[in-house]
Amino acid sequence: MIGENITVRDSDEVHAEEDGDAHGAGDPHLWLSPLSFTQALPSLTAAINKATGLSIDEAAAIGRLTQLDNEINEVISSVSSCVLLSGHDEMGYFADRYGCTVIGAIIPSFSTTSEATAKQIADLKMLAESNNVKAVFTGLGTPAEVSEQLASELGIAAVSLSTHYLNGAANYREFMLNLADQIAEALR
Repeated sequence: MIGENITVRDSDEVHAEEDGDAHGAGDPHLWLSPLSFTQALPSLTAAINKATGLSIDEAAAIGRLTQLDNEINEVISSVSSCVLLSGHDEMGYFADRYGCTVIGAIIPSFSTTSEATAKQIADLKMLAESNNVKAVFTGLGTPAEVSEQLASELGIAAVSLSTHYLNGAANYREFMLNLADQIAEALR
């Protein structure tokens, strides 16, 4: 048995994702889309410059984030279908930006402390099968045994993503490109 930590999005949530609103108002995972930072850069650069005495060039930072966004888009565009089943509700910004659909999450929340019912588990499995999901993507806080059991029952890979820490990456750019490469590789 898979366990009690699985959720399924209802049809209204899936429809909202198809319309480009997968993350919702409470989603704190904005770092998973470099363009999210471009909206915050005026305030961030002003605060950093004031606090440190540095002079961060906002226009140059926007240019680098835009370039990174283009690189990630190129990686994700290399897969024919970007359908994601995630560890918890963390992939909304990424999915919105790169044309992916998140059909469900093992942990039904932005937090990793929620649980789901046996019916939600069965519904998640059915959704995964009907959407030809190729991998279960998990991360920090998702019980490995739950994701591995679900993946095993579906006959697909369980892929552990680093979405909350650099995991050996030297910087944000490398972190995001590693994430995109892992997702694309699992979906090919």
